[in-house]
Amino acid sequence: MKKIILSAIAVMVATVTMAQNRPVYLHMKSGEVKEFEYNEVDYIDFGEEVTYDLEFEATSTYCAYFGGNDYSLSLSDGPMSETGFPTEADQNLVRLYIVANESADSNNPRIEGGRYALGADYALGNIYNSSSYTFLFQNIEMRDGSPYGWTIEMESGALNVEYDAAGNANLVFRGKMHDYGEGYESLPKNVKVTFKGAINYDNQDPNSYQTLTEDVTMVPTGLSGGYSNSPGYYGNYSLTYYNVTLDAEGYITSAGELMNFEILTAEGETMDIASQLPGDYTITDAMNGPWNVGNFLDGQIYPGYGIPIGTYYTVYGEGGSETRLKGFVKDGTVHFDVADGNVTIKANLIAEGGHKITMEYTAPESSIVARNYAPAATQSGVLRGAFPAKKNTVRQPNVIKLIKK
Repeated sequence: MKKIILSAIAVMVATVTMAQNRPVYLHMKSGEVKEFEYNEVDYIDFGEEVTYDLEFEATSTYCAYFGGNDYSLSLSDGPMSETGFPTEADQNLVRLYIVANESADSNNPRIEGGRYALGADYALGNIYNSSSYTFLFQNIEMRDGSPYGWTIEMESGALNVEYDAAGNANLVFRGKMHDYGEGYESLPKNVKVTFKGAINYDNQDPNSYQTLTEDVTMVPTGLSGGYSNSPGYYGNYSLTYYNVTLDAEGYITSAGELMNFEILTAEGETMDIASQLPGDYTITDAMNGPWNVGNFLDGQIYPGYGIPIGTYYTVYGEGGSETRLKGFVKDGTVHFDVADGNVTIKANLIAEGGHKITMEYTAPESSIVARNYAPAATQSGVLRGAFPAKKNTVRQPNVIKLIKK
C-alpha cells in the first residue's frame, strides 16, 4: 500500500512551521478543490489497485424519477426498453436506487452531482441497497420478449456524478458484488461502469406534467360516465370522452385521447339525465369553489396526491400508457342537450397556457351510470387506464365530496 506522508509534501512548498498554520488543498480532476486543516490529516492513502471482473462503458441510460428524493438509474452496455431493462442477449445492466435531493424543476429532473454510496438505510445521499431496487443484471437471452439471466446483489459500492459546462453527465460506478460461493465462481465480483453524455429520464413525478403546445379539436368515439350526488348540495356528473381502444374489461390498449369533465347539476337521490344535465355550464375552481349548480370544475393536480382532477385533456401512447401531457382547462363554456335517449356536448374551452380545446359529440344516455346505486357488476364498462405493470383508473375521484364548505 502506497502512502505519502503529508509533511514531506509540505516541505516542498513551505517550511514545516509555516505549513503547520496552512490549509491543505486537494485539486480534483473535475475542477473541485477540497480543503483540509493540516493538523487533521495523517497521510494520503492511494489504496490498492483493484482488478475488475466486469468493466464496461454504458451506451444507454434510463433514470425513472418518482418525485421527491427517489431516482432509479440504470446503466447498460446495450439498448434498454422503455422501463429500463435489457433488450438483447449477453447484455449487462446496473440498476441503482438513488436517494438524492429533490429536483428543482419537476418537469426537468436531474440527479444532483456528488457521491452516492450503497447503504442499507433509505437515507439522503445513499444508494438504497435492497435487492429489489439495486442490483447487477446479466442478461443471458431473451425469452418471449423478456430478459432472462442473473440478478446479482451488491455488498458495497459508490457512484460519482459530475456534470460538464454543457450539462452532460460523467458517471463512474464501482461496486463489489455478493459472493454466492461454490458453483457461482463465474459471476463477477468487482464491477466498474462509466458513462458520459445526457441521461435519459423517465419523469414519473406525479406533480409533473406538460401543457398543450397547440389548439386541439377532440373527436371522441365513446363516453364513459357516472352520476353521484352530494345530498343537500348538488349532483355530480363525471364524464370521460375517449377515442382509444378498450379491451373486454374496459382497459385502454391503444394510443388516443381522453377528455374528462366534472359537471355540477341539481342534486337528486337518483340520476335523471333528461332533467339534470341539459343547459350551459361555466367554470369554477376545483379545490376552492364556489361549487354551484351550473358549474364545471377546472383542471388541476390534486395537492398531495399527484392525480389530475376536474376538466382536462390527456393523451395515451402506444399500448395504452398515459403520457405526461395535461391540458388542464382554465376557462370556457360547456353546453349539454338531451333528446331521444342521447346526450350531446358542445365544449369551447381554454387550457392552461392559452390553447383552445373544442369538442362536439353525441352519445347514448346509457353511457352514463348511477355510481351511487349501481352494483359492482355493472361497473365493468367504466373507463380505466392501462399501464405496463398495473392497471389504474383514469377516471378522476369525486374530489367535491372531500372538500365541501
